[in-house]
Amino acid sequence: MNVERSPTARKFLGRGSEFVFFLNCGRTVRRAMASQVPGLREGGESDCSDPRARGIRTPDLAVKSRLLYRAELRAQRWGGPTRTREIKPRGRALSRGRLLSPTYVAERSPNSVTMRLASLRLDEAELPLVEPFETSFGVERNRRFLLVRVETKDGEEGWGECGAAADPLYSSESVATARWMIAERLVPLLFRLEDPTPESFLREAARFRGHPMAKAAIELALQDASARSTGRSLSEAIGGRRRRVRVGVSVGIQTSIPRLVDRVGRYLEAGYGRIKLKVRPGWDAAPVAAVRHAYPDVELWVDANQAYPTRSAVQIRAWAQKYGVAQVEQPFAERAIRAHAELARDARFRVCLDESIVDASSLEDALDARALTSLNVKVARVGGLAVGRSLARTAARAKVPSWVGGILESGVGRAHNVALASTPPFVLSSDLSASDRYYREELTDPPFVLGPGSTLEVPRGPGIGVEVVERNLRKHRRASRTFRP
Repeated sequence: MNVERSPTARKFLGRGSEFVFFLNCGRTVRRAMASQVPGLREGGESDCSDPRARGIRTPDLAVKSRLLYRAELRAQRWGGPTRTREIKPRGRALSRGRLLSPTYVAERSPNSVTMRLASLRLDEAELPLVEPFETSFGVERNRRFLLVRVETKDGEEGWGECGAAADPLYSSESVATARWMIAERLVPLLFRLEDPTPESFLREAARFRGHPMAKAAIELALQDASARSTGRSLSEAIGGRRRRVRVGVSVGIQTSIPRLVDRVGRYLEAGYGRIKLKVRPGWDAAPVAAVRHAYPDVELWVDANQAYPTRSAVQIRAWAQKYGVAQVEQPFAERAIRAHAELARDARFRVCLDESIVDASSLEDALDARALTSLNVKVARVGGLAVGRSLARTAARAKVPSWVGGILESGVGRAHNVALASTPPFVLSSDLSASDRYYREELTDPPFVLGPGSTLEVPRGPGIGVEVVERNLRKHRRASRTFRP
């Protein structure tokens, strides 16, 4: 069949010179203006020896070429293939009398609702901590962070929080870098999506390297809005099964050992069942021994945030096993997988990785090296709820338990974390303390309150199940910017 002489094809090609026909699964590509495509010879035959021409993929592969982006958007308007949902390749087909390029059939959940975004607001806020929080990175007295609010044309809203801190200490991202990334790259990309689901956003945002915290902020807002639009809680929407989640408390480095012991005692009296101590070289064996002697039955974890040199495994193992530490978290640098594997070998405690695990490949490498026996999943660090659940499932298949970590989030981020902790892959107690652990004045209502058995209740209302108190947000907001399509 001579496609170029077909009346239907002529009509289709006339819609725009950028539309690309995949005529078969081989190397033949036809285009209205062949001379404008690098590596394309006369007659529509592709010269695949030209590296630039290899950017055009066959229908059996994910179509990622930037050359095809506008053509696909144009096809969406005419009932053709779509990039914004999970897709399956299928052969050429006729639809309503029109010849289409190989059709891609979307798979949608029965409860899914197409969202149309009306605006996105980016707020920068700063909350004072109840008390200074010291780790091996330094001391924080105030927490500056970003909030993302999306609003749909149906009036639904969704909130997300960016876990980046003011300085790039925990990770390479900061409030400044995340603010730029969101405003200059991710928002324009988001508004180009026909159906801005969390999945489609992450799929398209993957073209930008790094910046998981910035990406997570928008993904979280879309997750919230999507759940609200279907009238479900976020926990239910992502497969949560628990009504309450077990939590523990993280205790920062103190000015003295007696002060540390007193602080731990107060948290135990408040009802926390698991204590995690921040440690570093020079603040490890002695404070851990003092806490163990004062509270012999408490479940005790330690977290070093990469503070130790790689040859410290013998010393760490000695005091950790002597004082009954149940878990040692990220003692070495994030890339020091071999050192963590050495520490984990024959240890009577779990070795947990935090900063080392940023995506599926880093987790697989660590599992292959047997460098971890526990996984800390922080939504901000890994780039969103969907990635976090996937990592926890991968760890579970390797018999490695997971838990949800926090980064001093406000109520918005904590609500997302609690929803994630309610899903089956997470079995250890999470670092998701009550609202009053870190902040005197919270941005959301109702606050999270510690309940029986060292647990937090999973919100059951639509979306994240808590509402942002705009009055409190305005009080602590330092900057705000609204974007519209």
